[in-house]
Amino acid sequence: MERLILNAALGMRHYLDLTVIGPAGCEQHLPDDTTVFTAPSSLAGFMSSGLAHVLRHCRRDRFELIVGGSGLAAPLVALARRLCGARSLIFLHGLDLVVNSKPYQWLFLPSIRNADHLIANSENTRQLATGRGVQPARITVINPGTDLPSGLDEEQIAAFRERHAIPFERYLLFAGRLTKRKGLSHFLRHGLPRVLEATKGVGMLVVGETPVTA
Repeated sequence: MERLILNAALGMRHYLDLTVIGPAGCEQHLPDDTTVFTAPSSLAGFMSSGLAHVLRHCRRDRFELIVGGSGLAAPLVALARRLCGARSLIFLHGLDLVVNSKPYQWLFLPSIRNADHLIANSENTRQLATGRGVQPARITVINPGTDLPSGLDEEQIAAFRERHAIPFERYLLFAGRLTKRKGLSHFLRHGLPRVLEATKGVGMLVVGETPVTA
């Protein structure tokens, strides 16, 4: 999620003068000519500090587009949009639509619905958004990409295999948090047996962790 938003910011700065309100440390990943205002990374700290930045700078400066990196930023985006008379865009990642919290559903979802446009990271996220009242015409699905590593040699690959005791000749890789909605257990029950039946010497690696709940 963080890499997606960083790449979006780096792309937008080719067309726009970019100002970023982000968590402490984000300035290390942005070009020196980017205006950055930092806030604590905790939700409460980010919302309170972000609110102060929005009130201060959106009254003073005129912005054409306000972008929220997730649904968590939606209330701040809505306020900045109103103060600046700008258009708004919010990235949606899935969990920011289904958080099991009545205060969140009361405050954040209306702000998400009122955004001018939303970018969903998958078709499933788009369906979650429309199921919560977002007009389909205001949603665009852009699947996140990745930068493929380069320069790996056989020694590095062999060392990785040895370090993790990987016995498979070839393997599938799952990388993500171990939550039910990721669908890993469903794939292991219904998909992987078919792969193993069709292709010999194949196994699966899982890289992830159980999400921490606050």
